[in-house]
Amino acid sequence: MAVIVVTRLRLRDPAVQDQFFTDAVAAIEQAQKAEGNLGVDALADANNAWWSVSYWEEGSPDLPDWQTSHRHLVADGQAAELTHPSDANQTRAFPPPVVPAGP
Repeated sequence: MAVIVVTRLRLRDPAVQDQFFTDAVAAIEQAQKAEGNLGVDALADANNAWWSVSYWEEGSPDLPDWQTSHRHLVADGQAAELTHPSDANQTRAFPPPVVPAGP
């Protein structure tokens, strides 16, 4: 059975963006080295929102695309306990990620 972890985090305070980015890069590097991890990706989105996806399974190393990840997060996700949750966090009514066009 695949274990796919999809996260979406919107930073309320732009002042923490530099530290968040540094920590996110470190987390991605750690996930890439983790035993059983087959893929990890991150996406910067509008309104200081950040997406991440990581994948563990014995089988295909293909990560789901961002739209599929969004559908799974909305359908099956669990809301994190936040200090100042938005209504969207409680209901998982997150806007879909905006993916830049390829080359």
